[in-house]
Amino acid sequence: MAPDAVEAASPADSATEHQLWLQRAQQAMDAKAKPPGSLGLLEEWAVRLCALQHTLSPRIAAARLVVFAADHGVTAEGQAPGVSAYPRALTASVFRAVAGGRSACAALCAANGVSLEVVDVGVDADLSAVAAALGVAVVHAVVRPGGSRSMLAGAAMTQHELAQALEVGAAAVRRAVCDGGACSPAACVLCIGELGIGNTTAAAAVLAAVTGLPPEEVCGRGTGVDDAGLRLKCATVAAVLAANAAALAGGGPLAALAAVGGLELAAMAGAYLEAGRLGMPVLVDGFISGVAAAAVVKAHPSAARVQFWSHASAERGAAAAAAVAGGAPALSMGLRLGEGSGAVLAVPLLRSAAALMSNMASLQEVLVAEAAAAAAPAPAGQAAEATA
Repeated sequence: MAPDAVEAASPADSATEHQLWLQRAQQAMDAKAKPPGSLGLLEEWAVRLCALQHTLSPRIAAARLVVFAADHGVTAEGQAPGVSAYPRALTASVFRAVAGGRSACAALCAANGVSLEVVDVGVDADLSAVAAALGVAVVHAVVRPGGSRSMLAGAAMTQHELAQALEVGAAAVRRAVCDGGACSPAACVLCIGELGIGNTTAAAAVLAAVTGLPPEEVCGRGTGVDDAGLRLKCATVAAVLAANAAALAGGGPLAALAAVGGLELAAMAGAYLEAGRLGMPVLVDGFISGVAAAAVVKAHPSAARVQFWSHASAERGAAAAAAVAGGAPALSMGLRLGEGSGAVLAVPLLRSAAALMSNMASLQEVLVAEAAAAAAPAPAGQAAEATA
């Protein structure tokens, strides 16, 4: 999948048709037996689901979390390993925990009826023998063994590697649709997550490149670095932007992913683009997932229609990423783990939004039912009592 071809992808339906469905669904929601707007963002989600599914009775038939995993050259020895509080070897350890059903995201998926797939896009370890727990799928789709190059010395990946990583993400979306059974893409929801030591640094660099914000406004503490680590992180992002200035000046948001991003960030971007093409709702997770989503919307604005922002990450820069994509996060719980954990927590909200539109009576239906009940003749026993 070539980056330029992806950027030119057509939306699942025309803008006019989508807008007509939004208007029709909004009218139906406003007519429900409640004050208009009283269910807040849940109403907006319900209306948007109707527009994606072309029905006033939307449903969520299947839900899946895909976790894309990769390592980053910037964390290698001799580069800037101090940007993370943990060594890069931890990426492989967490990958094994996810595959084994023992991670936070695996526990949340099991609790919420969400299937789980973890994808190795470029972890710096041999994971070919990793065993998957029941209900977890492990996919090996390594684009570059060992992960991305150090973006301190130039581009994190080549254009060919970017295209490969985008296709890894797109393929994950297609698998989710196939595994969803008979449901259409619009009735399946995909949660987008990631793992990779150093990826908040890469995400911060991409966000700075896309928005023009200074490193101090997009760099957070990530895995929990101290003040010295945060200063190093900001300095590293500034150096990365300077080292790749020519590539960033001549390219768009997806070029920024190649220059200063990471393989898992590019794979997430590919998933968002494919979901947008298919009209498949996706739940954006936290900072890193959000930066990939923002880059896609910047490159291909109609992709925003399928993005549902699950939560307001506690990581600095998360709000800026949401603003780029026009996202309104649903939950505010101080989450900053990643792994798609916040996205999975929002699956019940999306299901609830669909149920509201499908099952809640309109005010008119309630009033008609009340009038019919009042006009109905009383049962014979009650009538006799009334005349006694």
